[in-house]
Amino acid sequence: MKHVLSFFSLFAVLMLLSSCVEQPLGDNSTIEPDGEYDYEGYLAEEGDENFEGEIIEGGSNNTETLSDYIIKQGDILEIDGGRHKEINKQVRVDDKGYIKLRYIDRVEIAGKTKWEAEDFLEKEYEPYLKNLQVSVEILNLGYFIGGEVKLPGQKGIAGNITLTQAIQSAGGYGPWASKKNVTIRRKDKQGKTLILKFNCDKIEKGEEEDPYIKPDDQITVSKSSGIL
Repeated sequence: MKHVLSFFSLFAVLMLLSSCVEQPLGDNSTIEPDGEYDYEGYLAEEGDENFEGEIIEGGSNNTETLSDYIIKQGDILEIDGGRHKEINKQVRVDDKGYIKLRYIDRVEIAGKTKWEAEDFLEKEYEPYLKNLQVSVEILNLGYFIGGEVKLPGQKGIAGNITLTQAIQSAGGYGPWASKKNVTIRRKDKQGKTLILKFNCDKIEKGEEEDPYIKPDDQITVSKSSGIL
């Protein structure tokens, strides 16, 4: 009888110890992370659920030209006074949006288009120079073109240029280019990212408008589907 009681006592102790051992996770078990994932600084691209820009099919936002560009801090301007060569100057817009010129000293130029800046400077110079015609050129403007073109890279803008002209200036289409899938990535005046989609096959046939390129545009000519 004593042996039977000892056996049951030993069995009870073993059961108690086994209940204290941590059970392994089953197939459907998950381990929660210590904290939330940090998405700060995440750069959303087209197709990402966090992309907050606007995707626009071709034919939109085509009317603005280089003359609509808003001068900003850091831009390099070429000021030409025509026959009044004493005011000719190459000048950088400072961090507060001002430039310094002969006779009129410091004037605020940021926030104006090329045409607005020319009119503004002519009025500022009226007390000093008569019949002045000012020309303002923005020297640091450019755009980037990449993807399936022969000569990708940063390009300068010397005047109004269209999308198809920009592709030609990059050596034309590469052998695997999809002319039906060309995008322009740009910022609007509020800083919002726009993805403009164009079918250059239709543009070349005259079925869609050929959009003007704007400073800081990023053009991408996609690869044809099925090409690895």
